[in-house]
Amino acid sequence: MNTLFNHFTSSIAIKIIILYALIMALYYYIDSSVWRFVLTMVLFSISLIIFRIPFNYALFILILGLCAAITEHIFIKYMNNTWDYRMPDIIHIPYWLVPLWAITIVIITEVCFRFRTLFTNVKT
Repeated sequence: MNTLFNHFTSSIAIKIIILYALIMALYYYIDSSVWRFVLTMVLFSISLIIFRIPFNYALFILILGLCAAITEHIFIKYMNNTWDYRMPDIIHIPYWLVPLWAITIVIITEVCFRFRTLFTNVKT
C-alpha cells in the first residue's frame, strides 16, 4: 500500500500543484478578461494532455463548466446576498469562468478517480 500511495502522491499531486500554481499566477498577473480566457483555455488544454483525457470527455467537461458558470449567473442574479464579479463580461459573469470551472472539474474528477483506484486496490 505504501508504494501505491507514494506513486499516487508523486504523480497526481505534483501535476495538480503545478496546475494550481499556474492558475494562481495567471489570475494574479493578468487583468484582461480576454487574456485570462485564452490562457485559461490553454491551461485547460494542458490539463487534458497531462491527465490523458479524451476529446469527447473534454467537450463534456466544457459543457459542465458552462453549466457551472450559468449556475453562478443564476445565484448572482436571483439570489440575495450572494457574490458578484467586478468585471463581468456576459450575464453577470466573466467568460473566463467557463474554462476555469472546466479545469476545476478535471482536477476533482482526477483526484476522485485516483482515490477510488487507491482504495479499491488496497488488500486487507
